[in-house]
Amino acid sequence: MTTYDDLNAIRISSLVNQTLVKSFNCGDSRLDDFLIYESINLEEENCFAAIKIQYFAVDLKFQNDGLGAAMMHRLLSNLLKSDLKFNIGFKLIYLEALSEATDFYQTLGFEYLNPWEETDPTKKSSYMFLPYESLINYYDF
Repeated sequence: MTTYDDLNAIRISSLVNQTLVKSFNCGDSRLDDFLIYESINLEEENCFAAIKIQYFAVDLKFQNDGLGAAMMHRLLSNLLKSDLKFNIGFKLIYLEALSEATDFYQTLGFEYLNPWEETDPTKKSSYMFLPYESLINYYDF
Protein backbone atom coordinates (compact mmCIF):
# COMPACT_ATOMS: atom_id res chain seq x y z
CA MET A 1 0.00 0.00 0.00
CA THR A 2 1.31 3.44 -0.94
CA THR A 3 1.77 5.78 1.99
CA TYR A 4 2.03 9.54 2.27
CA ASP A 5 5.80 9.16 2.82
CA ASP A 6 6.09 7.17 -0.41
CA LEU A 7 4.34 9.93 -2.33
CA ASN A 8 6.45 12.58 -0.65
CA ALA A 9 9.59 10.80 -1.85
CA ILE A 10 8.55 11.12 -5.50
CA ARG A 11 7.31 14.73 -5.40
CA ILE A 12 8.04 16.86 -8.41
CA SER A 13 11.10 19.02 -7.92
CA SER A 14 11.74 22.51 -9.27
CA LEU A 15 13.08 23.05 -12.75
CA VAL A 16 16.04 25.21 -11.84
CA ASN A 17 18.41 24.22 -14.64
CA GLN A 18 17.52 26.75 -17.35
CA THR A 19 19.59 24.91 -19.98
CA LEU A 20 17.64 21.73 -19.36
CA VAL A 21 14.32 23.58 -19.53
CA LYS A 22 15.22 25.40 -22.76
CA SER A 23 16.08 22.09 -24.44
CA PHE A 24 12.75 20.49 -23.45
CA ASN A 25 10.91 18.79 -26.33
CA CYS A 26 7.72 16.80 -25.76
CA GLY A 27 6.97 16.63 -29.48
CA ASP A 28 4.33 19.39 -29.48
CA SER A 29 5.76 22.83 -30.17
CA ARG A 30 2.83 24.60 -28.48
CA LEU A 31 3.44 22.83 -25.18
CA ASP A 32 7.22 23.12 -25.55
CA ASP A 33 6.95 26.87 -26.09
CA PHE A 34 4.61 27.24 -23.13
CA LEU A 35 7.04 25.44 -20.84
CA ILE A 36 10.15 27.16 -22.17
CA TYR A 37 8.86 30.73 -22.53
CA GLU A 38 5.83 31.14 -20.28
CA SER A 39 5.67 28.63 -17.43
CA ILE A 40 9.11 29.57 -16.14
CA ASN A 41 7.63 32.87 -15.01
CA LEU A 42 4.62 31.35 -13.25
CA GLU A 43 6.38 31.29 -9.88
CA GLU A 44 9.63 32.38 -8.34
CA GLU A 45 10.48 28.71 -7.82
CA ASN A 46 10.50 28.17 -11.59
CA CYS A 47 8.47 25.01 -11.32
CA PHE A 48 5.80 23.65 -13.58
CA ALA A 49 3.69 20.58 -13.14
CA ALA A 50 0.48 19.75 -14.96
CA ILE A 51 -2.07 16.99 -15.17
CA LYS A 52 -3.29 16.09 -18.64
CA ILE A 53 -6.75 14.72 -19.25
CA GLN A 54 -6.03 12.46 -22.20
CA TYR A 55 -9.55 11.46 -23.25
CA PHE A 56 -12.95 12.51 -21.99
CA ALA A 57 -16.23 11.61 -23.68
CA VAL A 58 -19.86 10.80 -22.97
CA ASP A 59 -21.92 8.39 -25.06
CA LEU A 60 -24.22 10.25 -27.49
CA LYS A 61 -27.40 8.95 -25.86
CA PHE A 62 -26.34 10.58 -22.57
CA GLN A 63 -25.03 13.89 -23.93
CA ASN A 64 -26.64 17.26 -23.16
CA ASP A 65 -28.12 16.04 -19.87
CA GLY A 66 -25.35 17.29 -17.57
CA LEU A 67 -23.62 13.93 -17.19
CA GLY A 68 -20.34 15.15 -18.70
CA ALA A 69 -20.29 18.22 -16.46
CA ALA A 70 -21.05 16.05 -13.41
CA MET A 71 -18.28 13.61 -14.31
CA MET A 72 -15.80 16.44 -14.85
CA HIS A 73 -16.89 18.06 -11.57
CA ARG A 74 -16.18 14.79 -9.72
CA LEU A 75 -12.81 14.39 -11.47
CA LEU A 76 -11.68 17.95 -10.68
CA SER A 77 -12.92 17.73 -7.10
CA ASN A 78 -11.00 14.48 -6.57
CA LEU A 79 -7.83 15.99 -8.07
CA LEU A 80 -8.02 18.91 -5.66
CA LYS A 81 -8.69 16.63 -2.67
CA SER A 82 -5.76 14.41 -3.66
CA ASP A 83 -3.46 17.39 -3.94
CA LEU A 84 -4.52 18.73 -0.56
CA LYS A 85 -3.99 15.33 1.03
CA PHE A 86 -0.80 14.20 -0.74
CA ASN A 87 0.71 17.53 -1.85
CA ILE A 88 1.03 16.47 -5.50
CA GLY A 89 2.08 19.95 -6.56
CA PHE A 90 0.47 20.53 -9.97
CA LYS A 91 -0.19 24.03 -11.31
CA LEU A 92 -2.86 23.35 -13.91
CA ILE A 93 -4.90 20.76 -15.73
CA TYR A 94 -4.87 20.70 -19.50
CA LEU A 95 -6.43 18.83 -22.38
CA GLU A 96 -6.82 18.94 -26.12
CA ALA A 97 -10.44 19.77 -26.86
CA LEU A 98 -12.12 19.04 -30.17
CA SER A 99 -13.55 22.22 -31.70
CA GLU A 100 -17.12 21.10 -31.04
CA ALA A 101 -16.31 20.62 -27.32
CA THR A 102 -14.52 23.89 -26.53
CA ASP A 103 -17.73 25.61 -25.38
CA PHE A 104 -18.32 22.76 -22.92
CA TYR A 105 -14.85 23.15 -21.45
CA GLN A 106 -15.16 26.94 -21.29
CA THR A 107 -18.31 26.60 -19.19
CA LEU A 108 -16.21 24.52 -16.78
CA GLY A 109 -13.59 27.28 -16.53
CA PHE A 110 -11.01 26.00 -19.01
CA GLU A 111 -9.19 28.65 -21.04
CA TYR A 112 -7.45 28.49 -24.40
CA LEU A 113 -3.70 27.96 -24.08
CA ASN A 114 -3.35 30.07 -27.23
CA PRO A 115 -6.15 32.67 -27.11
CA TRP A 116 -6.09 33.29 -30.88
CA GLU A 117 -7.36 29.73 -31.43
CA GLU A 118 -10.75 30.73 -30.00
CA THR A 119 -11.61 32.59 -33.20
CA ASP A 120 -9.85 30.29 -35.69
CA PRO A 121 -12.59 28.33 -37.54
CA THR A 122 -10.02 26.06 -39.21
CA LYS A 123 -8.84 24.50 -35.94
CA LYS A 124 -10.01 20.92 -35.37
CA SER A 125 -8.82 21.01 -31.76
CA SER A 126 -7.27 23.38 -29.25
CA TYR A 127 -5.26 22.99 -26.10
CA MET A 128 -7.13 24.32 -23.10
CA PHE A 129 -6.17 24.59 -19.45
CA LEU A 130 -7.72 25.09 -16.04
CA PRO A 131 -5.53 26.97 -13.55
CA TYR A 132 -5.13 25.38 -10.14
CA GLU A 133 -6.81 28.36 -8.47
CA SER A 134 -10.03 27.55 -10.34
CA LEU A 135 -10.29 24.13 -8.70
CA ILE A 136 -11.78 25.68 -5.56
CA ASN A 137 -15.01 25.96 -7.59
CA TYR A 138 -15.11 22.14 -7.71
CA TYR A 139 -14.36 21.33 -4.09
CA ASP A 140 -17.17 19.39 -2.44
CA PHE A 141 -17.36 20.72 1.11
